Amino acid sequence: MEGVDIYMNDGLNIIGTIDYALYDEHGELKDSGKISNRAQYAVKEELIDVLGNAAILGDITHMSIGSSTGQATTDTALASKSTHWTVSKSETSDFCLRCVSSFNNMAATTITEAGLFPQVPCTSNMYFYNDGLSISIGGTSDSLVITWTVCVL
Repeated sequence: MEGVDIYMNDGLNIIGTIDYALYDEHGELKDSGKISNRAQYAVKEELIDVLGNAAILGDITHMSIGSSTGQATTDTALASKSTHWTVSKSETSDFCLRCVSSFNNMAATTITEAGLFPQVPCTSNMYFYNDGLSISIGGTSDSLVITWTVCVL
């Protein structure tokens, strides 16, 4: 059938960014940055399931952060989870999903990884992952806000 290959060769890209802001106990900005993320195997599988109307894992509900690195795209959890928190989500008109989480009362550490998950305890089925962070948490008076934006192009 002529013309079918045109549609089959269209690229579908999933891209995303993480914006973070670290505040001290007075609400003063200590650190901020932006970094791109990668899609994990589970989100690719889920996207196919959604397209086939057989979603099995569910919506993104939680973000988890940790202090290790080295996960592969087939890994389903963080290398070293510190904590997790629920996300507030909003969809944008440009085919993007924005997930925001605030982390408070954390021990002094350096956050190096983050992931988006469809359930608690955030130990499997990780949709998106990044281990390129370097956010130094000074202690329990610091608060961290992470905005994770995922777009389908």
